[in-house]
Amino acid sequence: MPEKPKSKVRPALPSGFRDFGPAEVRRRRAVFETLIRLFERFGYEPLETPAVELLSVLTGKYGEEGDRLLFRILNSGDFLEGVPPEAYKDSRSLLPHITEKALRYDLTVPMARWVAQHAGQLVFPFKRYQIQPVWRADRPQRGRFREFYQCDVDIVGAEGIQPLFEMVTLAREGLACLGVTGAVLHLNHRALLEAAAAQAGWPPDQFGAFCTLLDKADKIGWQAVQTQFAEKGYTLPDWLSPEAPASHLWEQLASLPATEADVPALQQLLTEVSPSLTVRWDATLARGLEYYTGYVYEVRGTRQWGRQHCGRRSLRQLGGRIWRARPSCYGALLWYRTHFGFAPRARISPFRSPAGPGSMDRCQSRLHPAGGSSPTCGGLPCFCLSRPPASSRSSLNTLSGGACGG
Repeated sequence: MPEKPKSKVRPALPSGFRDFGPAEVRRRRAVFETLIRLFERFGYEPLETPAVELLSVLTGKYGEEGDRLLFRILNSGDFLEGVPPEAYKDSRSLLPHITEKALRYDLTVPMARWVAQHAGQLVFPFKRYQIQPVWRADRPQRGRFREFYQCDVDIVGAEGIQPLFEMVTLAREGLACLGVTGAVLHLNHRALLEAAAAQAGWPPDQFGAFCTLLDKADKIGWQAVQTQFAEKGYTLPDWLSPEAPASHLWEQLASLPATEADVPALQQLLTEVSPSLTVRWDATLARGLEYYTGYVYEVRGTRQWGRQHCGRRSLRQLGGRIWRARPSCYGALLWYRTHFGFAPRARISPFRSPAGPGSMDRCQSRLHPAGGSSPTCGGLPCFCLSRPPASSRSSLNTLSGGACGG
């Protein structure tokens, strides 16, 4: 009897995954190389971690929704062997018995795990950058995929407002190196949100729900958010409104122990204008507060290159779940979903920057004004830039056409 002909397999990818052809790979490589030169000029060290992490490390760090989006990996061999009968009642009971690993959800938790394992070998503050793919079992839609690159930079063991200034400068120069203009960094502080919740009479043990509802303001509008709070019986303080006078917000910040000393520097930061990035205080920015304990910030741009481009954390709680020392951490990230956040036809000129030859000196003077010495931590500079000799900087800018060379 003749063999039945085999059916042809249609070449296709799972939903939410993509191939990258030669042109796209070269384009992405140019972006990465440009950013790597920038990060290393700022003194950041490279780090890579495995694609697979233990579920005991990943779960509980992203909230319930994040835990549901983890790509879990079945145990090798007969994964059902030894599973007790009572575990078969539902999937939630069965999962712990058949899977103990997952693909990484982001680069922050793996970094925290690595720092915990190597803390005795590191000098703090420790500055690192990491560019690797991450995976999320999300529902694919326009601009959202299940596999994409993240580009993370962090300062571990940093305190105060100086690392925030460095993150703003890093984001500003990074966007300038990529030819991006018109971006806005939205800035807020957890203490301000806690004060708003307290003044509204919101239960302290439901602070997460308060932030989730408030964070809808940029999507549904401030009036709609006020209405939803009113329906629940709460009235938000007037100074929280985007239309409230700026003086009311500064009064609140000056009254909070966590931010009162930072007010003059913050006022200076918000008045500076740059073609690539400006800073705006956004009292309704309230995301990621499962582990953000201080300043929280997010960069948004025009529709041309994407709404969110970078943003990150000042965190302690995340580290505290992995190691006892609970160091704080400032950082920023960019993620590559659709042309690194750019529209498909947008041009990237990785070797030219409108930042100008003086950008390094401007950032250095910001961090250490009036020629003062850099702050130290354990006898080592904490947040100062790596400053090559003036002749090297001049030739660097001549070769790169800006401040993006390395």
